[in-house]
Amino acid sequence: MTAALLLLLQAATATPPERIDLTLTATTAGCKGPAGDEVVVCGGRASSYRLQPLEREPRLMPIPKAEVKLFGGKAAAAVETEAAAMPNGNTSNRLMARIKLPF
Repeated sequence: MTAALLLLLQAATATPPERIDLTLTATTAGCKGPAGDEVVVCGGRASSYRLQPLEREPRLMPIPKAEVKLFGGKAAAAVETEAAAMPNGNTSNRLMARIKLPF
């Protein structure tokens, strides 16, 4: 607790921080050098590093089946869920564990 307080006191200053102007300008003449103490960043719109817009509707991946092979693949255990509407308007959420044996 004391260390955190000391770090906060160390970061405090008597004067407010300098205001930074982040004016964006679009130019077609190319990238010109900085004037004075400016910082100039140049870049193109079509870059391979830019993120592309997302699709309107994302592709939903199907949920894999929760199944495990038992006894060298001869049997399988699976877990499934389902929901059913009850006559009083409530929803009954169910969990079913199954063991499948070949015969």
